[in-house]
Amino acid sequence: MSEKSCKNWLVVSDVDGTLNDRYRRTVRANIDAIAEFTSKGGRFTLASGRNLQSALKIYNRLNIKTPLIFLNGAGIYDNANGALLSFQSIGNDGQAMVFSIAQLWPSAEITVHTRDMIYLVKPRLFGKVFTLIDSLDHKVCHSLFEVPGGDWGKITFFDKPQNIGEINSLVNRELNLGIKSVPTSRFTLEIINKNTDKGNALKKLAQMLSVDMKNTAAIGDYYNDLDMLKAVAVPACCAKAPPKVKAVSKYCACDANKGAVADFICYLTENYIANDL
Repeated sequence: MSEKSCKNWLVVSDVDGTLNDRYRRTVRANIDAIAEFTSKGGRFTLASGRNLQSALKIYNRLNIKTPLIFLNGAGIYDNANGALLSFQSIGNDGQAMVFSIAQLWPSAEITVHTRDMIYLVKPRLFGKVFTLIDSLDHKVCHSLFEVPGGDWGKITFFDKPQNIGEINSLVNRELNLGIKSVPTSRFTLEIINKNTDKGNALKKLAQMLSVDMKNTAAIGDYYNDLDMLKAVAVPACCAKAPPKVKAVSKYCACDANKGAVADFICYLTENYIANDL
């Protein structure tokens, strides 16, 4: 593999369940494969649902330079220059919908992610564990009215599956509010700007870097990765991805616990990048 051929490529990976194992640890094989790929000129970065502070904890361990996609595509951050390149909020109508949901489903825990802060609204199990695991800066609020408005990039709801399904249905019916809902597990759902997804952010990033979309690749493991996988030339998933995610993937890598990103980079190198020589 030549250094010149790698420079033409942009590879993007999801974090939790893809780059990291089930204990949220970055697999050593992935770190080594990324280091080799980038040492030969390849561009590698992450696309995560995490907020900027949390995503940077993983990003900085990899010693990579390509701008980071965070909050499921709401933001793109250039860590090398400390610059926010792009950010999309849910807007005033979206915030009004979040207030309505909070009234209709008072049992739901709510986490509001802004550009640089996490607001836990009446946190119980989810919010406390979420911030404790990654030692994240956050503020606890007794109601949504205490959360500053303006730049709500992502809102996470945590509740029993039935309520999450009902919230999802409600948001999907309100097509004129400029927002959409993204289930991220049976118990969690995220609300983001309707134009926000990892795929759109990846396309925007590729344009910023002058990378042709035919030389883009990505790997993920869940439904919030679908737009990203559909956007790239070479999509891949982890072994335990849902059938719908596997259906859009050209390659199914090994289990995330065994180094799925390393497996994918090896596949990509042997089957695509080598052909550029």
